[in-house]
Amino acid sequence: MRRSLNALLDQAASSASNVLALVLLARALDADTFGRFSLGYAVLVLVLSLTRAALGTRITLTPDHDHAHRVTAGVLGALTLLAVPTAAVVTGAGLLLTSGHDPALQLLVGLATPVVCAQDVLRFGAVAAGRPGVALVSDLSWLALVGVALLLRTDSRTTLLVWAGGAALALVVALVGLRTRPDVRAGRDLLVRLARREDPLAASLAANSVIASLGLLAVLTVAAHLIDPAAAGSLRAAATAMGPVNVAFAYVSLSLAPTLVRRARDGDRRFCARAALVLGVGTALWGTCLLLLPDSWGRTAFGETWTGAATVLPLTVTEYVLTALGTAAVLGLKVREHAGDLLRQRVVATVLSVVAGTALAATTGDVRAVAAAVALAAGVQTGLGWHSLLTRPAPEPAPARTLRNADA
Repeated sequence: MRRSLNALLDQAASSASNVLALVLLARALDADTFGRFSLGYAVLVLVLSLTRAALGTRITLTPDHDHAHRVTAGVLGALTLLAVPTAAVVTGAGLLLTSGHDPALQLLVGLATPVVCAQDVLRFGAVAAGRPGVALVSDLSWLALVGVALLLRTDSRTTLLVWAGGAALALVVALVGLRTRPDVRAGRDLLVRLARREDPLAASLAANSVIASLGLLAVLTVAAHLIDPAAAGSLRAAATAMGPVNVAFAYVSLSLAPTLVRRARDGDRRFCARAALVLGVGTALWGTCLLLLPDSWGRTAFGETWTGAATVLPLTVTEYVLTALGTAAVLGLKVREHAGDLLRQRVVATVLSVVAGTALAATTGDVRAVAAAVALAAGVQTGLGWHSLLTRPAPEPAPARTLRNADA
């Protein structure tokens, strides 16, 4: 129970630092500039999601603490090899999507991305190795620095610098606390195995993550170009307001996955059903609080971006409630290693959100129509996820295969 509580508090601290930084930037920037920043930040999220899916997930599915520690070192080695190209790609993509606007902000986002990914992997490793307190201290140090930016009322670039500096500090704290270092040789071997698709679950989750993040990026780009940049900022701000819910979603992968994978498979559906109930109710309650929030409070937090965010918030809340129910099903499918089902439902949902969102943005010019398309896609994905979990039989135990995957 203590470890589970530490893992939950860690995820809350991790999300709080990101949400607080985004809120400060939304308040410091005009609506159009924040919208363009959101495109670059979406590229960072894409890379972070890919790292979690291809590398972090395998850490959470290790059978014991020693394996988790070794796999974490190998994953850090892989990220070390990818650090420079990652920063270059994220910066270049941000500049391309924004037509070269705000290059300093895009460069800061690009340089911060490898650091953020490495720190995130260490969080997964600490929890899987039975030391969630290390992850908690790491993220609290990051949150403390961002809190300083709040107290000093820094400008947008300084806020982003403080946020990136907090990520670097959190990375160092986690490395020292977990007493690990990058294993570059194991990291190189891991990247080769991933490139050869020798781990079907990792390959499927990586593709799943890329498709989801590209879909989100496409929706934001469509909103920015077919409506206006402020529309993309509205969608991002509304999602940021759901930050506490994202804490719960990430906690499912961070802490519940290691718990469930070490149990018998015949109890997966009951476990996931209980998780869906808790997540769904919690999301609905938070969404209700946001919908009842006084307009003056929203403006204080988000500045002029709140005007657009408030218009799409009801649809964003609906999207998140549906996603909460689906997240529990994804947990079960992931633990059972139903890679094909996970990928298929993601492809269907992403195609639906992008195609419908584009068509509605072009025909209506209303960001609420785009938000409705995203909510519809979330509902479809949730339905497909639960159908797969309820109809697919539990896999036969395969301890040798699990250990081989863990070593990878």
